Amino acid sequence: MLSSCASLGESVPNLVANAADEASGASAKTAQWFADNRHSPLRLRAFLKKMPKGGDIHTHLSGAVYAESYLQWATDEKRCVNPETGVISEDNHEPCQVKPEVPVATAMKDSELYGKLVDKMSLRNLEYAEQSGHDQFFEAFTKFAGGSKGQMIAELSNRASRQNIAYLEMLITVGKKYSKQFSQQVHFAGDIDAAYQQIIAAGLPGTIAAGQQELQGVEQQAKAALACDSANAQAGCAVERRYLLQINRTGEPSRVFAEMVYAFETAKAEPLAVGVNMVAPEDNVVALRDYDLHMRMIGYLSARYPDVPVSLHAGELVLGLVPPDHLHDHIRKAVEVAGAKRVGHGVDVMHEDNPFQLLKTMKDNNVLVEVCLTSNDAILGVEGKQHPFPEYLKAGVPATLASDDEGISRIDLTHEYQRAALDYGLSYPDLKTLARNSIHYAFLDGASLWSNPTYRQMQTACNKADLAKPSASCQQFLDENDKAKVEWTLERQFRAFENGNWM
Repeated sequence: MLSSCASLGESVPNLVANAADEASGASAKTAQWFADNRHSPLRLRAFLKKMPKGGDIHTHLSGAVYAESYLQWATDEKRCVNPETGVISEDNHEPCQVKPEVPVATAMKDSELYGKLVDKMSLRNLEYAEQSGHDQFFEAFTKFAGGSKGQMIAELSNRASRQNIAYLEMLITVGKKYSKQFSQQVHFAGDIDAAYQQIIAAGLPGTIAAGQQELQGVEQQAKAALACDSANAQAGCAVERRYLLQINRTGEPSRVFAEMVYAFETAKAEPLAVGVNMVAPEDNVVALRDYDLHMRMIGYLSARYPDVPVSLHAGELVLGLVPPDHLHDHIRKAVEVAGAKRVGHGVDVMHEDNPFQLLKTMKDNNVLVEVCLTSNDAILGVEGKQHPFPEYLKAGVPATLASDDEGISRIDLTHEYQRAALDYGLSYPDLKTLARNSIHYAFLDGASLWSNPTYRQMQTACNKADLAKPSASCQQFLDENDKAKVEWTLERQFRAFENGNWM
């Protein structure tokens, strides 16, 4: 799904001019190889697959799994599927009782049906789907069933490892039955503080341990699926994993707010949960109706839970999909009202009121934009010169590349780096900065390895340390700071990549 548009490199500034490690030696040789081969998509793909990419910090767990995996898991579990809609049944198992459902196992012996189901569960063969990429994309989520979250995480982890990705920050839901329970007990009448006090008084904090256990159990499932405690440990065991707790933005206010409170409370208590986010189509009628309310709710909770960082899907809109009135302030409110430290997509930024001032605000406040190029093309029809990626880079807004839902989109993170290089003329040092940003702006606990996000100088404890063997003081610093530890891993990966003889 690579774009065919011409390079836009002339409009994109170098992101890392004068960075110390780009000046000479192995890094410079690697950058020159990249420059010499940048117009060969196949060579670029091979290069970028091996290139360390830091983290994928905007990836929806269920949407990142490929349809083929769901079909295999559903077959193993003897589930049924509607061959017309592609919906795998949550409840119906063999022998299938509901017409026209058939055993998923049928598709494993019928290549025509199998292909039809894969198409319905993804954007594959989108030109024959008879509906927009937007509708095909979001409808895919309604078709998934089968497998455990641990199996899903294992799939993502192994795929990440094969691409030299050190870290995953996955969107996941926990404690759904508890947030639903408390939403039914509290009537939201517009007073956010009153609703919060009612939810707390009703006993929500007493259920947080169950949410923690649920998340810890999922992580243990993943380790078991990867055989991490055995001699046959799979490559994905080496990938560091954390989770963003997601809130569905299409429910009624009482339900949405209860989910928010549960997510913030859980993220405060559980180290595996490093932040919160909101999901579901931003153009949904309820999501549009309540957008301002949701931003005020998040802002209220951000003030109450200052140690729980927020990333928000915002500006995943385009003119024509919604009226112009919905394009002028979503990103601004995510940043200025909700207090988001990262913005996912941010496609409509140049439609915002005073966009250049907003870009400066994001730059000055180190608000990262998570850029999902293929997703934005498929869902919104935005690519090439119509995509604001170059505007973010020109304005100095920190950015990184993310896959969003690689299973539905039929891509991987390497594809997004390839697309950025081909469409926007980015250099190897530019891509290296995007990779470093993915960890520096991740919600991992602790201090960064770097004294500032220009990546010129490490913290004092590690500044003169050998990447092969950190000093005692550096090792202590790494042990005390999860973020610095993953950044150290990334730098070691860069060293090995640039000094390798594979090119």
